[in-house]
Amino acid sequence: MRYKIPSRQPASFKASALYLTGRAHGVKPDRVAWMEARNLETTDTVKAAARMEALAAQNTRCKTPRYHFVITFDPKDAAAGKVDEKAMREIADKTVERMGLQEHQLLIYAHRDTEHPHMHFLVNRISPITGKAWSREDEGRRLVAHCRDMAREYGLNIAKERSREKGLSQDTPSDAEYWKARREGREPQVPFGKDELAGLRTEIKGHFFEARGWDELIERLERHGISLHRKGQGLVLTDGDRYAKLSDMGKGVRFAEMEKRFGERFDDFMARHARDRLGDRAKENEPDDPGLTEKQRDTLAKLDAPRPFDSLYKPAADPVQELDNADMEFRFWSGIEASYRHAEGRIQYGNRRMKGLHQNVQRQKGWLTRRESSLMDGLARVYRDPEAAFAKWAELEKQLGGWDADRAVAKNPLILGSVRGFRYLSMQDLRTGYQRAGKNPLARGIMKDLDMMGERTAARREAQRMTKYLVERREKWRDAKARVHDAHSKVEKARRDLDRALHDFKMLQRSTGVPERLRATLVRSIKRRSRALGRVNEKMIREAKMADERKQQLHEAWRRNEARRIERERQRERGRAFGLDLDLFDD
Repeated sequence: MRYKIPSRQPASFKASALYLTGRAHGVKPDRVAWMEARNLETTDTVKAAARMEALAAQNTRCKTPRYHFVITFDPKDAAAGKVDEKAMREIADKTVERMGLQEHQLLIYAHRDTEHPHMHFLVNRISPITGKAWSREDEGRRLVAHCRDMAREYGLNIAKERSREKGLSQDTPSDAEYWKARREGREPQVPFGKDELAGLRTEIKGHFFEARGWDELIERLERHGISLHRKGQGLVLTDGDRYAKLSDMGKGVRFAEMEKRFGERFDDFMARHARDRLGDRAKENEPDDPGLTEKQRDTLAKLDAPRPFDSLYKPAADPVQELDNADMEFRFWSGIEASYRHAEGRIQYGNRRMKGLHQNVQRQKGWLTRRESSLMDGLARVYRDPEAAFAKWAELEKQLGGWDADRAVAKNPLILGSVRGFRYLSMQDLRTGYQRAGKNPLARGIMKDLDMMGERTAARREAQRMTKYLVERREKWRDAKARVHDAHSKVEKARRDLDRALHDFKMLQRSTGVPERLRATLVRSIKRRSRALGRVNEKMIREAKMADERKQQLHEAWRRNEARRIERERQRERGRAFGLDLDLFDD
């Protein structure tokens, strides 16, 4: 049993209620096992949502009156018959009471569209009695404690629940790590405790500055039983069960700085490291025919009878030494698989990013077209030859720069050409006429009449009006043009990143084989480690001739394996009590 509070809370009671009811696009109504409405006087989704919106509108201070959280149950508990409708309704009642939401409007939906039964709670935080908003302070702490208490009362599993409050075991992974590990088919890891992290930092921080390359750094860390794995945009240090971010090692230990100092990218190193370790066997992983598709290579890998990596590791006579070897083998292949997953994720992200950036280029081009059309329309209203005026403005920008060119045009629009509306004389002719007239009153009167006749034309008045907006339209056009250039630059950068990701993926594939082969190899290393853990005991590890630090790590791995074995036995016993064979539901 566990909970989840989505980071993105609902923007509308109606939209969320329709989605949870199965009346939105892409979902079906049969996903709902049952639903309940509290303090709403109706079970109709639309009417209930309208009542909730009306109450929420009465409190203008609360900006987020809509609250949504989920209670989920372990599929194994559901298979054992522990999560029936009666139990879920009772837990829902106790959840509402535990969270202090008895007087609030809320909708409860039980869904059955996934392998794990779960309940959605859509809550109006505004109280219909006090008109005040329910406080979300310590919501995670309260739900953690509630899930733990409910699991104990109903005999449910919370072994993998997230630790959100002080005093809980540090052996529980985060929600993100739990679900990611489940998607990737591996055991979730937990972060080092505060004291453990401080001790680890003291022991190994110096190696990051003393090592002269990735090979030497890996060798130094392995002496302490620590491996480097790819995760997200950086690296993590792991002892197989716990992990710490590279940045946790303190100031100066940064991924980008290390790659620059070592003169080699970590992804390139991992491909080379795997190839060096496998030696000639890595050549067996290269495709026989470069023209084969990825699907064809995968098919050949599945049909490939030989197991090229099995003979690399021979069991040691000493059980503890065999455990040490098996653990290091498992860490090696876990690191390779982490790099493989990272490379695949980079390719998927790169493809999605390229698609989004190409769409952005089209949007920016459309915006530039509209801005250019607006600018040309303004030029056409002011100048007799708008194309020539556009070209002259561009020439001015090359000579003076954009800002100075705009100032020059604003000060003297005639710099770009003849203005519309001069029906009798051009501006140059008027200037010449005024100069020749000098102080002669008759001549100046004639010139003034000619000038005024030109100003009275409608085209000239329109030209004078539009002149004020030309610079603004030109600035917007120039900004749209810069955005198009920036969008193209981002596409090129994304293409280079995608090419690099493809290169890293191919290098790993040449070294380790197709994903199915790598996965099979990792599974074999996991089984070997599990067998080795089952052949040792606490006394054998304590009396082994190896470093105390390494013995402590092996003892911790043995302790965790024993705890998992005992938990599996308990689950089987509970399953037999219900007449079920829970071996069918084991991961």
